[in-house]
Amino acid sequence: MKRKYVVARCLFVWVLFACGPTVACATTEVGVDLGLRTDDLKWSIPGEFTGKDGNIYQQNIVSELTWKNIKSKYLSGHGSFEDGQFVARVNVGRGNIDSGDNQDSDYRGNNRTQEFSRSNNKSNGDTVSDMKLGFGLKFSLMADEVSGSKFQLTPMAGLSSHVQSLRMTNMRQTVSETQYAPVGVTPPAVGSYFGLNSSYKASWKGPFIGIDALFQVNHQIAMRANFEHHKADYSARANWNLREDLAHPKSFAHTATGDGNVWQLGLEMELAAHAQVMFSIVSQEWTTSTGTDRFYFSDGVSDYGLLNPVKWHSQAYQVGFQVSL
Repeated sequence: MKRKYVVARCLFVWVLFACGPTVACATTEVGVDLGLRTDDLKWSIPGEFTGKDGNIYQQNIVSELTWKNIKSKYLSGHGSFEDGQFVARVNVGRGNIDSGDNQDSDYRGNNRTQEFSRSNNKSNGDTVSDMKLGFGLKFSLMADEVSGSKFQLTPMAGLSSHVQSLRMTNMRQTVSETQYAPVGVTPPAVGSYFGLNSSYKASWKGPFIGIDALFQVNHQIAMRANFEHHKADYSARANWNLREDLAHPKSFAHTATGDGNVWQLGLEMELAAHAQVMFSIVSQEWTTSTGTDRFYFSDGVSDYGLLNPVKWHSQAYQVGFQVSL
């Protein structure tokens, strides 16, 4: 929590500095973006097992869940306010997941060996969502009023929230090796099964710092590049609906701390006075450190374990429309 207070103090100082006397006119811009987005998310847990010799052995991956090619139609809105050097920006977005693939694998040996159970499932019908609020100071490094060209850099800082609500449906068991399964565990036979409707909701929240670069080619065309580095508190909640030994709707929960890097490239073209069309590509890479895995059992008992680093990747292609008020 300490790092959040540091960011808040920095933002307060920036606001005081930026809101001083200025001859520039304040401007407000609002816009909407529509695009296609793809997400991948992976997590796993380590564990231990009792060997045939009676000894307990540590295992780096016992169970691993992977979501790939999670495709969604993504709609977002954004707004910005500029007064002199001071800049404030807000972004809110949501995507409805149309399709995706999920794999659930269980192993008896280290490094993903002796796989005794694997199901390949579908993932659709849920959502991804994002919110971000940032403040910054704009610095003009070059400007030519005749041609309209200019180059600006804007250091930014703020807070963000990113949520992936993922689902597992249409179960198809593709690996079932009873000779590797732990004592007392019988993996499902290979084949298709009905009734799977499990969910995993992941959340990344925390502060960020970044830099925004704008190169205005002329009065009609501009190019923008943006980079952000995020610190995040990661949390997740799952409901494994086919596991009778686990509680519902909260079967287990994950917590960890992580980092994320976000890159954005854009092209802005003026359609008319105070109106622009925009094209952008957004890429994100996030990962956590080792975290905590807490299981909730149907008999009311809970238990703790370790969570291996979680990895999330996202990429979006968007077209948008913006107006100046």
